[in-house]
Amino acid sequence: MRCTKAFPLKANQRFGWSHHHPPSPERYLIHLSKPDLDVVNTAMNPSPSLIQKIASRLEDVLEPRFTLICNSASHFGLENVTAIRTFHEKLFQDVSNFLHQQGSKLFEELDPLEESPFRVETDGIKIAKGLNAPTERNLHWDSFGNSPIRGLSYGPNKDLTGGKPRLADFSQFMWDHFQQRPESLLKEIESFSRLQSIRLEHYQQIDNDYSIALQECDPNNDIPLLLFNDHPFYDGPMHGVTPILKHSQFAKRPLNIHGW
Repeated sequence: MRCTKAFPLKANQRFGWSHHHPPSPERYLIHLSKPDLDVVNTAMNPSPSLIQKIASRLEDVLEPRFTLICNSASHFGLENVTAIRTFHEKLFQDVSNFLHQQGSKLFEELDPLEESPFRVETDGIKIAKGLNAPTERNLHWDSFGNSPIRGLSYGPNKDLTGGKPRLADFSQFMWDHFQQRPESLLKEIESFSRLQSIRLEHYQQIDNDYSIALQECDPNNDIPLLLFNDHPFYDGPMHGVTPILKHSQFAKRPLNIHGW
């Protein structure tokens, strides 16, 4: 079951983002550097300052409520995919535990100490083929897990261009056009295998006016990690990727999904 309890939020409390007024990268981008890493017996772990920085961004009910971590490959080497995946998994769990210990509202319905985190390793190209979802609705919410926050780890891609993370501010769309909470449009959400998206009559405007592409990281040469507030899912951003051009039949778009 997904979280269904929404935060009380007044229209004038939040200054959301749109395609024409995207959030400043200073608000969400983390270019991983040495102070963000703690080296313990040759293993590199997230530093306390990195965990706190990410947690504060995810818990902010204003904006942007997501963070993008780049530059992992510079510290681990792009060939050490397993080490990067392990670091991302620990970072996701450490941020979750920190938020819970701080009494965050994000975790009022889930105790990380009593639940088991999951990490799904898959390929974005294979998912797109198997979901039986309309191809014109790339932006979506995941419909599995019970995650107050969610993590998506992209790449390294092979034999393709594109596939960079995209987000859309569904909550801001609702305030701008309906002056009400997103739950009033739940009847307009369509479910497919493992994902949900908004009906086509609303989707096009969200895609055109409220979506942004996160161009700061290149999943061909790095493995960026996107963490975002997913509580409840329709209050969190819709997510997808930029258009993909495959260069061969061997094209791959590795994707790791972190959740609870």
